[in-house]
Amino acid sequence: MKYWWVMSKEMLDALVVQRKAIAQRLEALDQEIYRTIAEQQRQGFHALSSATLKHIINENKGSLKVTDALMLSDISPATYYKTINEPFSVKVNSLQAVLDTVGLQLYVGPKQATQKDK
Repeated sequence: MKYWWVMSKEMLDALVVQRKAIAQRLEALDQEIYRTIAEQQRQGFHALSSATLKHIINENKGSLKVTDALMLSDISPATYYKTINEPFSVKVNSLQAVLDTVGLQLYVGPKQATQKDK
């Protein structure tokens, strides 16, 4: 047994109006998301941790091979891997060399409140 549901023109028109309103709201939400992302990128400051540093370096390294990064940063392979994986146990100049190689710079600024500080 087949059931057929017939909608009136008014019901269809109302659904189209609702769909347009939803599409406009989604567009506004998308714009808000893009503004928030752009603002965060403009701020560009990240709390430093081993994980964030590794992510930031790899993200900015692009297609640069490790061997090329070693040559450009003029550090040993062991120091490079230690800098990537244990950044708090290397000399600042080694960290700066790796960051410089991928187009980044180390900044020091006022501490920003974190969730555990609140």
